[in-house]
Amino acid sequence: MISAADRKKLFKSKARAESSQERPPLPTPAPSAEHAQARKKRKEVSSSAEGASLSGARSPPSRSVDCGNPTFVKDLASTLLLELGSVAMRAPELVERFEWYVAEKAKGEEELRRVQEHVAGLEGKLAAEERVWAAEQARAAAEEEARRLDGEAEHVIEAFQTSPAFEEAALSRMDDLLKIWAQTPAGQRLLFKEGQANYSLGLQQAQEVLLERIQKGKELPKPCENPEEFDSSIYYYSEDEDANGGGEDTAGN
Repeated sequence: MISAADRKKLFKSKARAESSQERPPLPTPAPSAEHAQARKKRKEVSSSAEGASLSGARSPPSRSVDCGNPTFVKDLASTLLLELGSVAMRAPELVERFEWYVAEKAKGEEELRRVQEHVAGLEGKLAAEERVWAAEQARAAAEEEARRLDGEAEHVIEAFQTSPAFEEAALSRMDDLLKIWAQTPAGQRLLFKEGQANYSLGLQQAQEVLLERIQKGKELPKPCENPEEFDSSIYYYSEDEDANGGGEDTAGN
């Protein structure tokens, strides 16, 4: 692998090579043996000083960049190809990881939406239960209030019925109430039934009285064509009155 420093040198050497190709090259003097020896010593000294200054840090060994060397260029090209191949080999893995991240994100969003819907449903259910509870409380309060009012009304009615004011009011309105009640279907049925019963009872009483008077040889009452002049007292007597002759006196009147 080529270090970052080598890449910078390579780019700088490429730029210098392009600029040198644009202008004609200058004649280079042939180095002498002494000059080469001094240059070698300076290079060794600078490299040793650089190594001493960077003794605590690890750095990859730098190589000299020589774009004119076909071997170096070939090595550089193979290195770049290897790096590109490594990146290309990692590309499917990165794509697969990206797709996994996208799928996980979609799954998380779906789970979040489901949880939000569940929470909304629970909130709606809770609100409905609260409304039902409030309605039950209101109904129970209304029933309790109705029972209390009914108890108070019954107490008031009982107190009024046992008071003298109720008796006075009832007696003062009895005739009107009876007339109004007699006009109702229930009143008419009861009056008809009671009338039949009273008629039957009166007829039986009259038959018994007449039979007893006939057996005892007493006179029968005279016929009466005017109902207003009819005296019915003859039909209401006791055995004591009959023994004392009260019935006969009544019949005579």
